[in-house]
Amino acid sequence: VLGATQEEVMRSLVAEIPVADIYDLFGDAKTENWVTQMNAKLTEYGVTVHSFTIRNVSLPSQMAQDFEDKTLYESKTLEKQMMATSLSMAMENEEEQQKLREECDNSRMAAEEQAVTAKAQISKEVREIIAATEKTLLLAEAQRDADVQDVHATGQLECAKIQSEIMLLKRVSGAQLEMEVGKLEAEAIAYEKTRVSQSKCESAAKVADGSMGVAEAEGSAAEAFSARREMEQEMARLLILENLG
Repeated sequence: VLGATQEEVMRSLVAEIPVADIYDLFGDAKTENWVTQMNAKLTEYGVTVHSFTIRNVSLPSQMAQDFEDKTLYESKTLEKQMMATSLSMAMENEEEQQKLREECDNSRMAAEEQAVTAKAQISKEVREIIAATEKTLLLAEAQRDADVQDVHATGQLECAKIQSEIMLLKRVSGAQLEMEVGKLEAEAIAYEKTRVSQSKCESAAKVADGSMGVAEAEGSAAEAFSARREMEQEMARLLILENLG
């Protein structure tokens, strides 16, 4: 009963297993369901199966040859498919590589063109900055020269004004000095003439007084000398008038 049950369970379960998986039955890893089915049939006989181990798996020679041929065919077919897939992948990879090379070349050329453009822009900006700097320096130098000339002209103008003022002061001072000198000279001359006139008047008065004293002393002889005294008095007055003139 045990052998028949074992064969029946094995036939029923092996029939459900594909030929490609038949060699996976070695050992007891996949026999738990078999043990359960055998215990279901053998329990009534007082038999309990604890484990079931398959020690050998073999196929009929024709079936094995057919399986081998099929396996080889499938392997070759799979190999051809893999080769076709590999060739397709190689072609796709080549196309992708070519595409990547083209993209890299395009990116490189675009980067080079952008670099050339950026370099040209930088060169242009540098030239503009240099030109602006030179223009600023020229304007600064021109402004400096103009300021120097302005300061020089202003200094010359101030010097000319100062010299003009000095000359004016000299002329005014000279004129005032000459006027003062002339005034002093005129006053000195007038004073001298006044002193001379006073001296002459005093001399004439003294002469007249002396003459009158002589006349009084002579007494009666005055009449004899009256004409002479009158002439002397007239001469004295004439001399005084000349001195005053």
